[in-house]
Amino acid sequence: MTVYISGPISAYLPACVPIFATAAELLRSRGYSVINPLELPHNHDKQRHSFMLECITCLVNCDAIYILDNYELSKGTRVDIYIARYLELLIFFAQDDTLPLVCPQPSPLP
Repeated sequence: MTVYISGPISAYLPACVPIFATAAELLRSRGYSVINPLELPHNHDKQRHSFMLECITCLVNCDAIYILDNYELSKGTRVDIYIARYLELLIFFAQDDTLPLVCPQPSPLP
């Protein structure tokens, strides 16, 4: 299962870097594949719309989204949540600690 991490970034750099890294480490330790937007290559013009396009492209290819605390402060995270709901992705909130301790394995095909 691939999980996209979402949370406030642009107004909180560089303070948010260790928060995202810790979340990625937690998810990986539980067996999830992780997309951390701060680990993306960002080979573009560094404009807000370019960052969002790159991140949304990654999000739509994930199975779930992991929302960090203070998400309500971020327009981008609110967009991510809207997209995740629209696509019916699993949504986990860090503040609720609802993420399964072990990544569920896909059911074997009959």
